[in-house]
Amino acid sequence: MQGIKVYLGFNHAILEALRLKVAPLPTASKLVAVILDEMAIKEGLSYDKGRDMVEGFVEGKERRKEIANHALAFLVRGLGEKWKQPFGYFLTSGPMSGMEMKDLLLQGVDLLRGIDLIPIVVIADQGSNNRNLFETILGVTIDKPYFQHDGSKIFILYDPPHLLKNTRNNFKKHGFVIDGKDIVWDHVVQFYDCDTSKPIRMAPKLTKKHIDLPPFANLRVCLASQVLSHSVAAGMAVMAHWKIIVGSLNFYVCLPRLYLGTCASKNTSYVTGLEVFSEEHSCVEGPVLVCLLLHACFSYMSNIPVCMICIV
Repeated sequence: MQGIKVYLGFNHAILEALRLKVAPLPTASKLVAVILDEMAIKEGLSYDKGRDMVEGFVEGKERRKEIANHALAFLVRGLGEKWKQPFGYFLTSGPMSGMEMKDLLLQGVDLLRGIDLIPIVVIADQGSNNRNLFETILGVTIDKPYFQHDGSKIFILYDPPHLLKNTRNNFKKHGFVIDGKDIVWDHVVQFYDCDTSKPIRMAPKLTKKHIDLPPFANLRVCLASQVLSHSVAAGMAVMAHWKIIVGSLNFYVCLPRLYLGTCASKNTSYVTGLEVFSEEHSCVEGPVLVCLLLHACFSYMSNIPVCMICIV
C-alpha cells in the first residue's frame, strides 16, 4: 500500500490491492464494516504538479469552484479478521448533505462488493447529516436497524465510543428518571468520595478527572467507559446495599451488563431485529454483535420513561 498514490475520490488502486489480499480468505473473513468519518479541515489550495491540477476545491460527486473546509473519509474494517484500510475521501464546503452521502455510501458498498468483500454494517458518529442520512433518507428505525441495498440488509450503527461519551455527558448534565426515581450524577460523586476514603478501593481507576471533566476531557472515551464500567457499577451496588450511599442504580447497572454480556457470545440474538442478522451471518464472531447489542441497549433505553432523550 505504501507505493499507492492517494487522490480524491474512491481509490481504485487500493481497492485492487485489497481484492488480491482478500481473494484467498474464507467467507467469514470477508465480512466488513464501512466506517464514515467527517472532519473540519483548514482551507487552502495546493498545486499537484504530477496531475497538473489545483487541489483544495470541493470534490464530492462533482468538482466545484468552492474552497473545501470539510473532508469525508471512507474506511473499511474487517470483522472476522483484524485489519482496516481507508479507501476514499471527498472534500466539501461545510458538512456534506445526506443525499450526497447516500450516493457515495452506496457507491462505496458496490465497490467493496465488486472486490468480493461483504459489507454488513455501516458505522458513523451522530452528526446531524449522518442522522439525516440514516433515519430520514434510508429509513432506519429502532425496530428496523438496517436498510436494503440490492437485496441485502446493511445494518446501521452509531459508533459505541460516541454513544458512551454522549450517555455519560447527558448523565452528568441532566440525569435520568426511571420508574419515578432520579438517577443523577451525584450518585457517582457520592460513590467516588466514599471509595477514595477507603484503604482498598473498589474502583481504583476512578479519579477526580472522571468526576470534574477538565477542558477537552469529555472527548476522551476512556473517561466515559471507566465511569460506566462494571467495577464502578458493582461498587455502587455494594455501597447501596449496605446503605453507605443512597439512590436507585437500575439505569447505571444496565449498561455494563448488556455491553459485557456479548463478550462470550458468538451467535446469540438478544433483541427483536438481531435475529435476522445472526441467522444470515452465523459465522460472525463477537465484535459486530457487541456493537449491535450496544446499539440495542440504547434503543431499549429510549423506550423507558426518562426526563430527556438519552442520545443527542
